[in-house]
Amino acid sequence: MLTAVAVILGLFAGGLLVVLRRMAHRTRVQRQLLSRQVEEAETATQTARRREAASLAELTDAQARLGTLGDELEMARDQLLDLDEEIEAADALANDQSAELASMAIENEELRRTVTSTQLDLLASRHDLEQLQLLQRELTITQDESAHGGSAHDESTSRSFASTGADAGTLWHLELARSERTWRYSVAILPDDPSPFATTDDALRLAIETEASALRDDVGAFLTVDVEPHLCGDPARALLILRLAQELLPRRLRHAHN
Repeated sequence: MLTAVAVILGLFAGGLLVVLRRMAHRTRVQRQLLSRQVEEAETATQTARRREAASLAELTDAQARLGTLGDELEMARDQLLDLDEEIEAADALANDQSAELASMAIENEELRRTVTSTQLDLLASRHDLEQLQLLQRELTITQDESAHGGSAHDESTSRSFASTGADAGTLWHLELARSERTWRYSVAILPDDPSPFATTDDALRLAIETEASALRDDVGAFLTVDVEPHLCGDPARALLILRLAQELLPRRLRHAHN
């Protein structure tokens, strides 16, 4: 019986030993697995730390680049403001130049008009000079003929007026009537004042002075004439002299205003 018990105990002990060995083997295997898992975890942790460090480095670099981009953006804004100021200055300069060109165009136009007016005045002055020279020759001839009787030339002048179908005396009286109307409506204080033409003994002088007074009152310019008394007694020549005065006085007044 003891032998049987011993056998049983031996079997039990052998089975227990097997079980213990198996458990020890499993434990070693599990330990190896845990060791590998720990190593893998450590490796993963180290990798994660390296990645974290790289990410931090990239973040720091990105922040640095962001700061650089911010500085560049600020510089670009400053340059844009400078460009806007330069554009405004250029626009102002262009406007000033446009205004200056427009002013120069106006000045050129005024200068051209002045030159044209001067040329016209020069032509008028030449015409006036020719008329004055003609008048001087006529007056010289009149004075010479008056000194020698003057009958031949008076007859020639009368014949020239008669050839046109008009009488020199009639034309002269009509011209004096026109001068009297000019005096009444442009010189006289009241239209019904007594006419000086009714009592004058120098109708030509009065008619020329009336023309000057009418121009002075109508235009408001200072204008005087100095007419020699009894300049001419021939109606034809008196009419010629009065017409020349009517032509020359407005031109002289226009030259004085220019």
